[in-house]
Amino acid sequence: MKIGVFSVLFGQKPFEETLDYIVDLGLGAIEIGTGAYPGNAHANPAVLLASDRRLKAFKEAIDRRNLVISAFSCHGNPLHPHGATAKAHHKVFEQTVELAAKLGVETVITFSGCPGPTPGPRRPAGSYRPGRRNSPRRSTGSGASA
Repeated sequence: MKIGVFSVLFGQKPFEETLDYIVDLGLGAIEIGTGAYPGNAHANPAVLLASDRRLKAFKEAIDRRNLVISAFSCHGNPLHPHGATAKAHHKVFEQTVELAAKLGVETVITFSGCPGPTPGPRRPAGSYRPGRRNSPRRSTGSGASA
């Protein structure tokens, strides 16, 4: 078993600095955000898929440190009621699956959930909001938070 970390926590650090930090902690695996809600600070599928050189350098940076990619995460919402958001999140999902296949990563993590039933909400109902007493938001069914 390898213990790892979700690299999105270190999105402000450069990729290789993040990898070094993870190794220094004694961890052996990394889950990497590839877009949508977690962002793609360390792995932009469109960029990596467009360049064999960049893809190879990305993989080698991980391999040199004896790390494994436990998963790619593209927590988006392809069911979002706002068409542009749904389309963008679905595209990230497709690119992430392609990237995972090229790199032999067996797990792609996603989720879906729709904002409340009114046209204004833009966050998934029941979403977790850090800093809010560490409790999930409850939907009242009207799109407002309880």
